[in-house]
Amino acid sequence: MAGYLSSLSFLDLAGRLPASVAQGLFWGIMTLGVYITFRILDIADLTVDETFATGGAVSAVLIMKGVNPWLAVLVALVAGLLSGGRFDLADGNSGQAESSPIG
Repeated sequence: MAGYLSSLSFLDLAGRLPASVAQGLFWGIMTLGVYITFRILDIADLTVDETFATGGAVSAVLIMKGVNPWLAVLVALVAGLLSGGRFDLADGNSGQAESSPIG
C-alpha cells in the first residue's frame, strides 16, 4: 500500500483532470435527460439509456472493424434513432404521457 501511495503525483492528477471533467459533463447531460423524462414529463421511459448504449456499441464495433470513425459515429446515430423509434412505436402512445403536466 505504501508503494502505491508513493507512486501518486499531483502533476499526474492535474494532467488527467480535463478528461475527467469532460466525461463528468457528458454523464451529467445524460443524467439530466433521464431526470427530465422521469420527473418533469412524468413518463417512465428508459429510451434515453438504451439509445446511448446502442449507439456506443455500434460505434465501437464499427471502429474495431476498421470503419472510418466519423462514418461509425453517423451509423451509430442512425442506430440510436432507430432503436428509440422502435421503443416509441412499441409503447403505442407515441411518447405522450397520459397525465403530462405540459398539457
